[in-house]
Amino acid sequence: MKKVIRLTESDLTKIVKRVIKEQDEEAKNMVAVQKFLNNRYKSDRTFKPLVTDGKTGPNSQTERAIMRYQSEKRLAADGQIGHDTMEQMRKDGLGKFESKFLGLF
Repeated sequence: MKKVIRLTESDLTKIVKRVIKEQDEEAKNMVAVQKFLNNRYKSDRTFKPLVTDGKTGPNSQTERAIMRYQSEKRLAADGQIGHDTMEQMRKDGLGKFESKFLGLF
């Protein structure tokens, strides 16, 4: 037997606001990472600076830059920012690019 869950308009509004807030915070986190990577590779003529728009995805320039960083640090080069990558970035100075929102990774 299927269970029916009834949500009020107020419930739906709260859910939508929470999702939007989480997406906004995630974008702010990614902007910090993009700024960190731009700073790290600023003297490398082969590195095209990342657009600091908070966006990334499969085969994106940001994902490739993350993979490059991970390879250099001998981390799993998957383009995802997991615990090990975040800890290494923080050791390497990510903190000066972090906002008070960073912490979702």
